[in-house]
Amino acid sequence: MDSSEKEDYFQDSQDPYAQFTIENTSIRSSEYTSSDENTENYSDNYSESSDEYANVLMANTASSSTRQEPIYESPEEIEPPLRDNPSKPNSGPWFSIDDLFPNQWRARLMEFGAWLDTKLIKDADSYKVIEEFCCRMTGTLKEWYHNLGPARQDQFHILGSTAAVLGALHEEFIGDGAVIDRKMRQEFFEMKCCSLNMKDLDKHFKRMLQRFYLLNGANDVCLKNTYVASLPAQLQQELNRMAMAAHKDFSTTSETSSPKLLNIPVLCPNY
Repeated sequence: MDSSEKEDYFQDSQDPYAQFTIENTSIRSSEYTSSDENTENYSDNYSESSDEYANVLMANTASSSTRQEPIYESPEEIEPPLRDNPSKPNSGPWFSIDDLFPNQWRARLMEFGAWLDTKLIKDADSYKVIEEFCCRMTGTLKEWYHNLGPARQDQFHILGSTAAVLGALHEEFIGDGAVIDRKMRQEFFEMKCCSLNMKDLDKHFKRMLQRFYLLNGANDVCLKNTYVASLPAQLQQELNRMAMAAHKDFSTTSETSSPKLLNIPVLCPNY
């Protein structure tokens, strides 16, 4: 080793920075270049695979949309309903008792009965008519009907007659019909009119007439006699005189089987 090489070697050994090796940047550059190429290749492959997946998905969708349904179906999977669901009515009448006091509910039930009788004349299917009647309920009646549940609702639908439907509603909302009839009969026997004023007599006649038919008074002679006995004594004497003159008896004659023939303003216009 000559003297110049020794000096350089000595300087390099003394210089700490000379020990670091500086690599050629061309190598790193080539690595980055190859990495970029791999990234581009991966992107191209990913886009190609995405296009292929989209094509497959579109093909499957098209094939599923054009797939034909089988021309037959298993009878075990299809069970025809027992009855068609009733269509909800779009217009009245609607049936409710919420707009009346409880002592007026019995008269409202009679209105329900008139609608049921009319529908049953036109439609022989009583189940369908009663089902429509329930669909037209509102307020308290509707809540009661919903709370019955499917089984008890079906039992209500098969009652089959207006009398049975009204009897069920009467027992539910008013009470036992027999108890109500006994109470009404007692009230009928206790009713009196002590006035000879025409307005008072008309009012008394109307009240008696309403209860008379509710109690089936046309077939009960005792109720007819009760109506005559509820009038003032002077009018009773006049009625008896008129009956004797006509050779009639209020308790047996068919012509006087209704209290409308005993309307005092008509029979006794002088009072």
